[in-house]
Amino acid sequence: MTRKYLQPEFDRDCEIIANNIRRDNKKYDVIVALGRGGIPAGTRLGNLLNIPVEVVQYSLKDDTRAARMLDFVNRFSLNTRFLIVDDISDSGTTLQEIASFFDGTVFHTATLVFKPQTSRYRPTYLATIHMGDAWVEFFWEEPLIAK
Repeated sequence: MTRKYLQPEFDRDCEIIANNIRRDNKKYDVIVALGRGGIPAGTRLGNLLNIPVEVVQYSLKDDTRAARMLDFVNRFSLNTRFLIVDDISDSGTTLQEIASFFDGTVFHTATLVFKPQTSRYRPTYLATIHMGDAWVEFFWEEPLIAK
C-alpha cells in the first residue's frame, strides 16, 4: 500500500514548518538539504525563511557518506546554526546518523513527514504525522511522462 503525498500537502507543510520556526524565533545560518528527498523542502524553506541552502548527497548505501559529511561540516565555524531538512523520518536512521556529525554545533532538524511508529528519531520540526505502515510516495518521485 502506498500513500501519495501531493503538491498541496507540500505547500501546506512547508508553511507549517516555516511558521513554527518563526514562532520559536529560531535563526539559522544555513539549511542543509539532504539529497535527494530533502532538496524540494530545503529549497522551499530557504525561500520562505530567506536562508541559504546547501545540498548534501547522503545515502545509507554509500560507504563514503561519513567522510563527505565530515568535510561538509568542517567547512563551517562551530557557531554556525544549521537546519537539516529531509522529506521523511521513516526509520529515523538517516537523521540519527546525520545528527552525530553535527554534535558540538547548533542544529535542528525538519521533515515534512514523521512516522512515529517506526522512526527512532523525532525531528525538531515536522508537519505531517503519518500513522500506519504505508509507503509514502512524494509527488517529485513520480516518473515524468514525456508529452
